[in-house]
Amino acid sequence: SSQYYKKKVYMLLLFWETCMPFLIWQLILLLLLGSVAGLLGGLLGIGGGTIIVPCLYFLFKYSALPQADLMQLSIGTSLASIVFSTFSSAKAHSKRGSVDKKVIKRFLPGIIIGCLIGGKVAQLTVGLFLEIFFGLFAIALGVYFLNAKHNITDEGSLPSFPLVDISAFLIASIS
Repeated sequence: SSQYYKKKVYMLLLFWETCMPFLIWQLILLLLLGSVAGLLGGLLGIGGGTIIVPCLYFLFKYSALPQADLMQLSIGTSLASIVFSTFSSAKAHSKRGSVDKKVIKRFLPGIIIGCLIGGKVAQLTVGLFLEIFFGLFAIALGVYFLNAKHNITDEGSLPSFPLVDISAFLIASIS
């Protein structure tokens, strides 16, 4: 029994010596990535996933993860991290009274259905297609930001009911 524990301690020390430097560098890279994505997202008004997904893809590319699943893992990891910041932001905005609950109620059904369908489609989609789609989406987003005139107006009303549902569904599905 004593020999068993000595072997376990030896294996733990071996793991620590060989893997910990790599894991620490990975952790440092992930912290830097999150900081840069948050900074750029706040400054430019773009979603953090636009920055995080490609960075995670290249970070995962040099790990022991299955190469065929890298894009799904990158997108899934990005979306999982967004959940926490979304709830935190929603709670903070709600405390200040700046959340319109009517808007949430109108968007929520489309978002839930879109997330479920989009997740299933992403699971069944080949990684190469997701890579191409994400690249084209990033190019389209860049062209939009370069050409669009960004005037923020508050018209006081939401678009018509079917348009809200369709847009919520499409946004959630594509995300």
